[in-house]
Amino acid sequence: MACSHFIFHTTVICLYLQDVTYLSLCYTIIVPPLTSTLPGELELNSVLASKKRPSRQPGLLATGAAYLVPDHIRKKFASDGWSVHVPLTFLTDAYCSHSNPDHSSVTDSISFDSSSNKLFSIPKPLSRAGELELSFEEWDQSWRRLSSLIKDFLPSEYRAWCIHRDRIRDATNRTECWSTWLAYDTDIRHRATQEAIDPSLFHDHIWNDVRERDLENRVLKRISKDASISASGKPKVSASSFASRQYSPRYTPYNRPGAAQDGNKPFRSSQRSSTRCFICGDPSPNHYTRYCNATSLVNGKECHIKINRSAGDTIRRDIQGRRYCFAWNGASGCDRGNNCFNGQHLCTLCGDSSHNAQLCANI
Repeated sequence: MACSHFIFHTTVICLYLQDVTYLSLCYTIIVPPLTSTLPGELELNSVLASKKRPSRQPGLLATGAAYLVPDHIRKKFASDGWSVHVPLTFLTDAYCSHSNPDHSSVTDSISFDSSSNKLFSIPKPLSRAGELELSFEEWDQSWRRLSSLIKDFLPSEYRAWCIHRDRIRDATNRTECWSTWLAYDTDIRHRATQEAIDPSLFHDHIWNDVRERDLENRVLKRISKDASISASGKPKVSASSFASRQYSPRYTPYNRPGAAQDGNKPFRSSQRSSTRCFICGDPSPNHYTRYCNATSLVNGKECHIKINRSAGDTIRRDIQGRRYCFAWNGASGCDRGNNCFNGQHLCTLCGDSSHNAQLCANI
């Protein structure tokens, strides 16, 4: 008996009844009558090919009991060609463990297109929560799996990404600047899904941007911590209270007249009672350096460090083009001395080397 339609079943469970009628227990797709060339046959073959298991290799042993990359993450490379950003949080040991219940929450949803009589999947976006909080160990775990995915599905890019990964892993300042390196790696991987950049190169502008954001975040966290301690009723953490910390490891950038010449005492042991913005000098508690776009100081004079947007710069510099260390000018301080790679240990408000922005009396 001829059948007027071809019925493709999404499961193997079916009943064969009289009159050659198929009763499926799940979704079916009705397509036009069979011809010499089935419509969509090439599409179906490509889908089946993408899900084909690896060819069997006699004598090949498993590498160990390591957790495998979940299927829905592997598909981002196998089927989609890494066209969307995959946060490394989805490649850690913790996430890839067999017992992780989060796997089912990010699988694609299925929808039916009545105009074409086809089922299609709608990928759910991957959350970026926690991506910038990974430890180096977690990052290294994730990159081992990511390297394998790139080698399997994007072999032409494998060497370039290995250079990028090794640059971060072997950086001499990786430990002390880990948060900046992590943000740099995240930005490069995200941009690579949207732009044809070469990951094997070191991108100075991206590094400068993420470093500036990281330094600002550190200062904000310190200010927020100080404010929370003050609000809780405990003694307010101010510049004067740091004087009691007689053995701080912070580097002292100058010697103040009349102060004890203890090289271990921080520069914050002054009489100033609040933290000011090191861009414009505003001491208001609701004014945050991170969001400061001022072009003039609180006294009306032009800012000492500015962004030269006409030159395509994104970092504040002085008129001589020098970068300044924001940590040294903020509440957290900096202990790297003259070898600081974040910039000059000079006051961001006036350029003087004898004090930082918190102690500047020139505005």
